[in-house]
Amino acid sequence: MHYLTKLFVNTLIIASLGCLVIGCQELYIAVTNQTPVEISCYDFLEKNIESKWLKLNQCYLDNENVVAIFTKGKNITEGSDFFVPVHPIISSKESVIRIFLKVNSLERKEIFSNFFNLQKNEDSISNYFAKHKNEYAFFTNKNAISVTGKVLIGTQLSGDTRDLLKKGNNISNDFIVIAENEEPSLLFSLYWIVGGLFLAGLFVWWSPLSED
Repeated sequence: MHYLTKLFVNTLIIASLGCLVIGCQELYIAVTNQTPVEISCYDFLEKNIESKWLKLNQCYLDNENVVAIFTKGKNITEGSDFFVPVHPIISSKESVIRIFLKVNSLERKEIFSNFFNLQKNEDSISNYFAKHKNEYAFFTNKNAISVTGKVLIGTQLSGDTRDLLKKGNNISNDFIVIAENEEPSLLFSLYWIVGGLFLAGLFVWWSPLSED
């Protein structure tokens, strides 16, 4: 079999398996989490709820300690993921970060992007906030809010991203990441599964031809 043909066949196999894994993960979440579990952030941490679709009440976002993960070769706005620590509003001795919110809100992403872009041109963070008072209010806001989204599992959160988040201070080994305002989607899972089956079928069709 020609080298390029082998490469094409191997690519088909890997792509097919990848699509099926992603689709099956999403299908599992969609089938087992048809409605979000609504609970206070404090109770969620105390009771270790297993649901993958959550609405956590009485939370505050620790915007000051946001973690930014940049994609090489892209600008901050387009190629960044921002992860904000989530804590219960109720005072607690627990200071370990056990929840991150992956920011999907365009408004939040813009504020974080501007912060990381403009901060480079300031003498210090305090000077940055002195010139950008609206951002200061955003970053220091400790009012109670609700956090809704899907817990990312498996390939939905890359190993590199998980390792980078673990490098921070006071990070729990079993932290979770909630994708802001995302919901489990049966249609999305079927899209990936059908795509994986199509690629598998293409592999089955192509393999005998490639041996001729």
